[in-house]
Amino acid sequence: MGTFTDKGGFGNDYLEGSYIALFALLIIWATLILFAEFVRKKEYLTGEGGRGYPRATSAGDEGVSETSGLLVTERREESENRYVKTANAARDAILMLLIATVATQVGHGATVASAVLTWIFFGLAILWILSVLLFDHIWIPLVFQALALPFLVAIFALAFRPYQNYPNYPEYPPPRPLPPPLEPTPSYR
Repeated sequence: MGTFTDKGGFGNDYLEGSYIALFALLIIWATLILFAEFVRKKEYLTGEGGRGYPRATSAGDEGVSETSGLLVTERREESENRYVKTANAARDAILMLLIATVATQVGHGATVASAVLTWIFFGLAILWILSVLLFDHIWIPLVFQALALPFLVAIFALAFRPYQNYPNYPEYPPPRPLPPPLEPTPSYR
């Protein structure tokens, strides 16, 4: 049984294309995480245990100052929830593509088909992320998830199918030697 390694090595341009799609999803995910963090509502716990924004205390007050509170967040509003859900959808998409790309690299290597399927998955992941951001229905993102999943399964399937166009690529499994030809039998008449 042959071992699973990318036979093209570092010269495999298709694997590089898959990692470019993965890196683009990473940038989108990081941007959405930062945006979700910046739009959330922030409040401070004051020294008396109440909620509010930090205020300066008078010089004669004793005890804990009101500005030394902990930063807490209120219950999220609907728009804040949507941004967090969008960041989570981007995280899910990048994890799925990361696992498929690593399986492709550990398997027999990337092919033209796996690179094309990776970019199709990338496009559907972008549509999935935008549908979570723009629509407040569960069915629309679910449709894009259902469309993206077969492409991901196909990438996994291609990871374990040998690619035969590399020079000096050993054929897997190796061909069996042909049996010797049968000698003609004497005819008995």
